[in-house]
Amino acid sequence: MNIAAATHVSEELLTLFSDAQNAASHHRGGAAMLDSVLSSDEPESFLRNAIARNEVWIAETDRGLVGFALCRNHLIEAVYVDKTSRRQGIATQLVTALMHATTQPHDAYALPGDRATKSFFESLGWKARLLTMRDA
Repeated sequence: MNIAAATHVSEELLTLFSDAQNAASHHRGGAAMLDSVLSSDEPESFLRNAIARNEVWIAETDRGLVGFALCRNHLIEAVYVDKTSRRQGIATQLVTALMHATTQPHDAYALPGDRATKSFFESLGWKARLLTMRDA
């Protein structure tokens, strides 16, 4: 497996990014998080700008691109692995690579009720420390 900073926007990355957006939008708080992360940018433009700032990391196997992580301002805003490639340590390798990058993350998003993401970060030794409340 190869973990590296993304260098360009590929169709595979756009597809994974779309899948991640779709998954997040089905979680409580997902739409609000997506609005704050994406602002008004189209996905391709957003990714192109994030890649130019070394904020997107990708995981590739012999099957192609299988996952990505988005880390901006020391905050992991997304870690996503294709459904067929999960439970193989790919997300762990992505976060480990981020922890060794120049701008190490200090925080990560986990949506309300998304126990899998919370458990994932806890398995890496991270602790939940903030709950943001928002007017409905």
